[in-house]
This record gives sequence, structure tokens and C-alpha cells, in this order.
Amino acid sequence: MDKTILAYAAGLMDGEGSITLIRTNKGGQRAPYLTMTSTSIELVQFMKDHFGGSACIAHKAKDKYSEAYHWKIGRKGALKALTLIAPYLREKEKVRRARLILDHYPELLPRNGHYTPEILEKIHQVEQEFFKYSSKVKILKKAEDEGIEPLQLSTVPQVSSLVAVHSAASSKLNNGR
Repeated sequence: MDKTILAYAAGLMDGEGSITLIRTNKGGQRAPYLTMTSTSIELVQFMKDHFGGSACIAHKAKDKYSEAYHWKIGRKGALKALTLIAPYLREKEKVRRARLILDHYPELLPRNGHYTPEILEKIHQVEQEFFKYSSKVKILKKAEDEGIEPLQLSTVPQVSSLVAVHSAASSKLNNGR
């Protein structure tokens, strides 16, 4: 693939994209995913045309908000795309995450879907390293350092809105609404 296309795609990922590990089914293992959301359908289509994956409308336009489009590619497709664009990434956290995925995940995605205890332990170690700078991990670590029990997390300002949303959703589910 042309180096200009790869550099442009890396720039889109640096600015608008996400390199992450996503659990696609309950109880399953996380797998590498590249995603990008934009109000420009041309940018989302560019990524789909050159790397595969899927594109869809992330949310419809309403009031003063524009329609947004979403591109994603996962598992082996994400590994292939990341192998191509990783040398052109510049944003430090995305470079770190790309390197972790490329260094470890090719051997952690078994073809038959059966994970040995050794692979599961290695996945756990890689995930710990991968997510160590995420805001959720920082909040939980801060709470632990301050001696706050998990059920008391609503006292941490950054979490209070999440707890309120979760509580409201749980209340609706429990009341059968």
C-alpha cells in the first residue's frame, strides 16, 4: 500500500481514532480493535476502503448536532491494519498501545478460540499494561489509595455522574419499566 495512504490513515487514527481492546461477547476475551468516529463520511469511507472493517451511522443529526459516522475493524483485521499504519503513528499513547498489541496479540488470538491457562494469564498481564493509563483505572486506583470501598465510589467526583446513570438504569430494570 502507498506510504502516503498509510501516513494519512495514521494521522486520522492519531487525531480521530482509537486503538483499544474490546470484549465482544459476555465472558469472552478482549480482542484488538481500531475505531474512528467522524462527522465526515469521506474519512470513514477512506478507512473502510483501504483497510476493510465496517462503517455505519454512529448517531443521526438532530438539533444543532451533525450526523456522525463510525468505522471499526477487529481481531486479525485490526492486527493487519495496525501493522501497516503503526510506523506512521505519532501520538504517544496510541504508539504505546499499538506496540503492545503488535508485540503480544498475534500469539494470544488462538485460531480455535480455546484459551489455555497460560494464554489467559498472558492476556491478563497485557491488558493490565494496556489499560494502565485509562481514566477509569486512574479513578479506581485513586479510590483504592484513599481507602474508598467500591460501593462508595459515588463520593469520588469523577464517578458520581456514572453512578447516578447506573443507579437510574438499575432502578428502571428492577421496577420492570
